[in-house]
Amino acid sequence: MSDEVPSRIVQPGQGIYKEFCYDDDYFDSDNSTGTWTTSTPGTGASYSGLIHYWKFNESAGDASDEVSGGWTLTNTSASYISGKFGNASDFDDNEYLRKTGLNYTQPDIMTVEFWLKLNTAQDQSVVAFYKDASNFFYVGTSDSGGNQKAYAQFFSGTIIGNTTLTVGTWYHIAVVFDTTNDLLKLYVNGSSDASNVAMTHAPLTGITRFTVGEEDGITNRADFSVDDLRIWEDERTQSEIEENMGSELVERAEITLNDGEVIYTKAFAKGTAYSYYTVQLGDVTNSSDLTVEISGDGKTNWETVTLNTRTVFANSTADGVYLKLSASGATVTIENTLKSSNEYDEPIIYCKLEE
Repeated sequence: MSDEVPSRIVQPGQGIYKEFCYDDDYFDSDNSTGTWTTSTPGTGASYSGLIHYWKFNESAGDASDEVSGGWTLTNTSASYISGKFGNASDFDDNEYLRKTGLNYTQPDIMTVEFWLKLNTAQDQSVVAFYKDASNFFYVGTSDSGGNQKAYAQFFSGTIIGNTTLTVGTWYHIAVVFDTTNDLLKLYVNGSSDASNVAMTHAPLTGITRFTVGEEDGITNRADFSVDDLRIWEDERTQSEIEENMGSELVERAEITLNDGEVIYTKAFAKGTAYSYYTVQLGDVTNSSDLTVEISGDGKTNWETVTLNTRTVFANSTADGVYLKLSASGATVTIENTLKSSNEYDEPIIYCKLEE
């Protein structure tokens, strides 16, 4: 493995500069006391509460849960087509993906979210948790005023949205089942579509099966496509839904610095002396307790960084550039966003150097 951080050279209209974007292979673990980890869906603080996640990127066969230990859904005649992101699962009547043999207890608060494209305007169950004919809950669509709207039912409690779902168009649907506060909430495309609908029932226990597609215990109709289905054991806020619905969840880098801890990067940009630098970070908590420093001369001298600001190097040689991050006071966390899988779009640490 190289001791230097990889870079890309960019040549815009005003000259050549280098960009450096880091992952956990390129921090100096020998001299760092803080931690730098990578979370996959279902692990780490970045994905706290995510209990199931299906991307439906298969080309055939069963659907794998991205969360370790999750539910692989057995395929009965469903197909895979081009979806909102990668592939999606497509259903007609008598077609479904299903996990059976469960004895599952619903969390007190649960959020179900997915992308949906209707192929036919009709009432139908899309995602269902089923115990028996009297005990189930689901998210689907229902007619209202002659138009299909997002819909959810939890025992006698129901909620229906205001947005008309047009056939052939992708919509993001999210429903919060809150048995603690006896409420249902519905979001379409990241906006509240109906909320605070009262429902009174304890969490459903003894759930025997989970179905995506036709659930014959509820309705015998299905004609739609589903992509990027996520289930959380907490309430996703409107801002969380809106921020994260625009792409698949990807690996997410996390830096944690407790009081007095420090992170060093490995060397980068050896062989050239640079005149200017710009440093950016991902999402930072307790930023007032974080100090970022840069050395432009092989760690001989350090200078404090003002983030997101083009700054003249006080000292710069060809001995390499290093970054140092330290915490004093509260625990500091730094994470890249969930918006993109492209490290150059949303890196955890970004450094731009100009000659």
